[in-house]
Formats: sequence, structure tokens, C-alpha cells
Amino acid sequence: MTALWELVHDRFAGSPPGVAHRLVHTCPWPVWGTLLAAGFATVWILAAYAREKASRRARIAGAFLRCVSAWLLVFVLAYGWQVATDLTDMPDLVLIIDDSSSMLVSDVERAPRARGPQPTAIPRFEWVKHVLSRSGDNWLDQLAARYRIRLYRVAADLRDASFGARPGGEDSNDEELSGAGEPASSVRDGDPIAASGADVASWTIEAGSRRHGASRLGEGLRAAIDGQRGRPTAAVVLLSDGITTDGQSLSEAANEARRREIPLHIVGVGSERTAIDARISDVIADDSVFIGDVAQFDVRVAAGGCGNRSLTVRIRDKTAPKPLAEKSLAVTEDAASMRVPLAFRPERIGDLDLVIEVDVGTEDINPGNNRVERHLRVRDEVIRVLYAQGYPSFDYRQLKSTLERGFAARRSEARRAVELAVVLQESDAEYPAIDAAAVSTFPVDRDALFRYDVIVMGDADEAYFTRPLLEQLSAFVKERGGGLVLVCGPRSMPWAYRGTPIDELIPIDMESASAPSPSEVLAGGWRIAPSPLAREHPIVQLGTRPDETPSWDGFPDLRWLVDARALRPAARVLVEAHGPGGAVRPAVVTRFVGAGKVVMVLSDEFHRLARHPDGSDEYDRFWLQTLRYLSRGKSAGEGGGIELRTDRPTYPVGEPIEMSARFMDERRAPAEEGGVTVRIEQVDGPRSAVTLARDARRRGLFHASISGLGVGDYRAWLATPASADTPPSVRFTIEGGQGESARAQMDLDELREAASRSRGAYYSTAAARRLLDALPEGRHVRVQSLPPRPIWNAPVWPALLVALFAAEWLLRKKAGML
Repeated sequence: MTALWELVHDRFAGSPPGVAHRLVHTCPWPVWGTLLAAGFATVWILAAYAREKASRRARIAGAFLRCVSAWLLVFVLAYGWQVATDLTDMPDLVLIIDDSSSMLVSDVERAPRARGPQPTAIPRFEWVKHVLSRSGDNWLDQLAARYRIRLYRVAADLRDASFGARPGGEDSNDEELSGAGEPASSVRDGDPIAASGADVASWTIEAGSRRHGASRLGEGLRAAIDGQRGRPTAAVVLLSDGITTDGQSLSEAANEARRREIPLHIVGVGSERTAIDARISDVIADDSVFIGDVAQFDVRVAAGGCGNRSLTVRIRDKTAPKPLAEKSLAVTEDAASMRVPLAFRPERIGDLDLVIEVDVGTEDINPGNNRVERHLRVRDEVIRVLYAQGYPSFDYRQLKSTLERGFAARRSEARRAVELAVVLQESDAEYPAIDAAAVSTFPVDRDALFRYDVIVMGDADEAYFTRPLLEQLSAFVKERGGGLVLVCGPRSMPWAYRGTPIDELIPIDMESASAPSPSEVLAGGWRIAPSPLAREHPIVQLGTRPDETPSWDGFPDLRWLVDARALRPAARVLVEAHGPGGAVRPAVVTRFVGAGKVVMVLSDEFHRLARHPDGSDEYDRFWLQTLRYLSRGKSAGEGGGIELRTDRPTYPVGEPIEMSARFMDERRAPAEEGGVTVRIEQVDGPRSAVTLARDARRRGLFHASISGLGVGDYRAWLATPASADTPPSVRFTIEGGQGESARAQMDLDELREAASRSRGAYYSTAAARRLLDALPEGRHVRVQSLPPRPIWNAPVWPALLVALFAAEWLLRKKAGML
């Protein structure tokens, strides 16, 4: 009876591991003969009872008892049934764990029975390790009781992880099964020893490494299936986010699994919702500014999965939560790179440790890349200004008065921000004695001239300047890196300086420029406003805060304005004048010349800006920002190197590389527009050259968008301007396929398709527990057969036969059939 009980238990509760029971008989005649005899006996019994004179119910019951007795005699006692016991080898279960870099994304909720604090999300790989190694309820223990486990890890290649850890580090127990030119047939033929929970818990992923930095899931799956040739395999279980960056796809490998009748049971590790990952890819900003000046930051934000959402980019002091500047954006679609300009006016002198961060809410899967830190030095130095004017015009008087007030950074401070020296050509000899700012002559000594930071040339008579003096003025801009302001007037500036040494400094084309006619001056009506391409330029930011709407609409119209129809190369219009009939003329133009900068004001009526209804603060701020912009090299300090950088170290193939070169001391930046060239060399490959374009807002910043490069590792270095030291360089990598860093969203469609093609099943992380019950039992291979144990001679069978005969006799007696 023990053998019979084991047989029944196998059928309903399953065989114990490595043991199977089956029913055998010793009957010498064929089965069909026995069935034929049993059929004739059944017909005879039914016919016999049909002739009995009893109720229908009694006849049916009697016939049933007689048939059961006959079948028992034929199939149990006559056949000689025995229970045979076989020792079996359990079927294989292939368990594959994805450990590519994308499995470091945090978007999976921790299992409910996990101990410790319950974070909102954990990395995908941590979730896998948790379900495999959780003490007392881990998958490895439960699956090992039913299957012969083959445990693998897959990323750029497939590695056997079925064996206990050996000394030598995290990957020392990994055997490559595919990749690097090795055949998939290198799967071990011996019995695997399932890794312990401690082994699995110690697994790590080295982000960015070649082994973990790519996903060849399809090729790894195919290699694991090929390694099962000749082995009974119940199923393949894959725990992955489905992101394949190179090679065969999972669904393609699933076709081979179906052909070999191996179902794929796939657990999709990751959120099934669209992955949201906003990150700051680059920040371009000055390292040093004057107090009260505009500190500008060009923030590059990559908004992955942020379509139809709102994100906020802000700058704040590291020691204070209140933002110094912030901007909210409504993102309509995913963007690889968005430019977000931010600016603020520092209110205290000293060093600021700033945090630039992007906030898209709590659903961001990787909040670690949402912030960067920058250091800003806020200085307050006196700007030395030399102002040369021919006669005391209204514009001269207003500007001189403003400069003499000194532009204190705060109204409560008595310290001056401008040190002014004025040369008025048409003045009495005693004028310098009664005006503290006046000097008798324009400096003729080169060193004396170079001590100034900015020179303002109003409508001064060129006859007062010798050619050597004008050559020194040109050298002041081109060599020393000083700033020059040219204010046009009706007498001399700029036409009288045509052909002089400072002609090459003038931003407008002198051949096409002309003075306004008297009728045009009387008509007037030139309304000024920043040009569309210069609204973020520091000169035109007139609001108290940079994010305020500038007060340009309140300025009175200009009447006298030079008609400059063409600009010289590299010149840029900062302020436009809009006149009758829709005419548009430049009003303020800037240009880089040599190491310095030139700003040209094409009207001598800018003193009218001081009549703004809100007061003269806007006029004062315009000139302060102009002077500080021209003396920006002074803020940067002496020296400084060159920084060459890309917006990130790794790119998917086909995506452009954003490269920038920044001269810390912008006075050392080349004057030519194409003066910065970068050489790009692929490791063990060809070289190419790229010319970087100057940024419109910063003299010392050059950038380019580079495309058309193939997969591989690259090094770029600054070729021109040549450096006496080692030229600055940067390295970057272009990955094949999508690249692990290009996509964080779980590939749900691919995982479901692969499971469907193989006639397996897909499970989310929430439903993953159902996998253990849904796996097929697989085919057990017989290794050894033990001697069979008979069950036909057990006492239960005669007892059952006697009981059946007695029950039939009592029934016939009660129904009157005896």
C-alpha cells in the first residue's frame, strides 16, 4: 500500500525531487484483448439485469456493482499491477539576469515584505537581487527544489553565474559564453551549483564599463538556448528591462526558443509608465562678475519622457533654499537638449557656491543627474574711464554727470564704482582747475593710456589727435584688451576718423553710412528697443531683476540717428531704432576687435533716456552695464586657461556632439571668427578638423555641433590657437545602437512580443510572484529504475471485492431479485 500511496501522491501533489513513480503490469495478453473481454462482460451484465423484475433504480445499482466487481477482477488482480520507482534528473531551468547599465535606473517599487525603510523606488538591479536572495522566501531556493538551475548574467556578453564566488573580485566567477569572439558552446557541461543568496546579494554593476555599458540581450539569450542542446529544459526565465542596444533583438531570439519548444517566462523589471528623466547636461557661465552686474547662465537641459509636463530650472545659493533665479517651462515633447537662460544680479561681494537644478517632480527616475554646482566670484572693482569730447553737448553733460556720481553698487554705499577722467577739447585752460574730473590733455604715454579700462570717444575733433596717439588707442583695444565706446555726433564722429588708425575699430561700414538730413531730424520718431537676437545681452538688461520686462517702451524717441546701412564682419546690433514707415536702423552696435571690444552708439541723443517716466535709473544702468561689459576682462583677472568640453561623455550613434571651447580670460580669445579649430581623432582611426563658431554673447566662448561620426572612442584637442603647453583635450564615446545612456524606458512591447512568440508569458514586477506557480514542470530524464513493488496482492483488493459482492447480494435481496 505504500507504493500505491506514493503513486497517488505523485499524481496530485507532484513527485519529490529526483524521484518518479509509474504503474506497470505483468499481464501476458494484449491490452486490446482485455478491453474486448471487459466490454462483452459489461454487455452481458447489463442484459441480465434488464430482465429482472425490479425497479429501474435497483437494476441500475445492481448492474453497477456487478460491473465494478468484474473490472476489479480483470484489471487489478488478473493484470498483476506493480509500482515502478525511477530515479530521475530534474529538468533544466535557465535563469538569465540582465545586469547592463540601464538596470541601475531607479523606477521599481521595493517588494512589500522587504525589511528596512520603504523607498518610493529602487534600482532595477537591486529589485532583482532582492527577489533572488531574500532570506527564507527567495526564488533561488524555490526553483532549485524543482529544477536544475542554470544561472546567467547578460549585458555586453553572457556569463555563467551558476557557481559559487571565487576569489578575485565581483566578476571573477563569470565565464563568457558569447562575445569577444568566443563560441556559445563554451557552456559548462558539468552540474551547476546554484549561487547562494549571499553570492547574488554581492553582485554589482560597474556603470560605464564595457562589460555593463551595452545590452546584447538577444545574442545572450540565443547563446543560453544553444548551450541547452541535448538537455531537457523546462523554460527560460529572463529578468530584464528589455533594452537592447546592439545585435539581435529579444523577439528574434524568441523564434529560436519556440523552434526548440522552450517557453520564455519574462519579468519586465522597470516601470511600465513612460520613464521621466530630466537632467542638466551642461552649464556655461562666467566665473567672475561685478556686484550688481548680470550673472548669466546658459543651462542645457535634456528632457526625456517629459512631454506634456512642466519642469522648473533654478539657480540657488548652496547655503539657502530660496532661488536666485528660476524659470518654468511647459515641455510639449521629449528633447535631447533645451537651452534655458537664467540670470540674476549678485547683491553681495565674495564667493558664491551655486546649485543649478532642474525639477520635474518626484517621478524622475534618476534624480542624481538633476543638479550641478558652480562657483561664482563676485567682485567690486573701480572701472577707470577716460572720456574725450569735443564740445559740451547735452549728451556729454548727462553722461559726465552720471559717471561722476560713480554708480555705487548700493545707494547706501559712498564708495565709487567709476574713476572718471574727462578731456573736453573746447574748454578754457582753467577748466581742469575747477573740475576735479577734467584733465588738460589726452594721455600721450602708452603706459598712461593703458592704465584705463574703458575709453569713451564722443564727438571729438580728430585734429586734436596725432596719428601715433590714434595708433596707441588702436593698440589699447587690440593688444591691451581694453574697451572702447564711440558716441556719434554731427561734427566728427565717425566720418572724420575714416582712414585713421582707429578706422578698423569702427563696427559700421563707413562707405554706406550717412548723417540724417535736417528734414529727417525734424520728423524724428525713432523708437529704440533691444534687437531680437540681443534680448539676453548684459547691456540691454535694464530691469531691477534680469527676468523683469525691460523698460525700453518708456524711453522718449530719438531724432538724430546715423543711417548705418551695413555692418562690418563680426559686428552685432544690440539696440534697434524703429522709425516711420517701418524703417529699422541700428542704434547700438558692438564688435570684437583683437583682444578688446567696441560699442558704438549711433546717436548723441541718448541723454533723452534719462527722461524715463520711472526716473533715470534705467539710463544709469545702461551705461554701467556697458562699461562693465567692456571691462569684463578685468573681472576675469589675469591669466586663465582654455577649457575644451563636450556636453556629456557618451553619445548614441547619430546624435550630434555639442562641443565648446572657453577662454577663461576672454582677452586671449582669437579675434577671427574662425580662429578656433579642434582636431578630432578616433582611437586607432582617422582624424578630422572642426572649426568652432564664436558665441554671440561671449567673446571667449566658441562652440560647434558635430555629427557624422561613427561608433568608437574619440579624443579631441585644441589645434588653433596653438598652445605652448599641452593643448586642452576631451574624450568622448559614440556607442552602437541606442546606447545604454540614450534610453531609460523599459521596452515593454519587446518583452511582451518575445514572451508571446515563444509561447511563454510576461509578468510585471507587481505580478512576478505568479511566475513560480506558472512555470511548466518540464521533462524528467530517467537515470535509474529500482525494482517494482506489487500492489495487486495487497489486502485491500480482496476486501473491496467482498464488499462489492455483499452489497450486490443485499441489494438483490431487498429488491426481490433472488
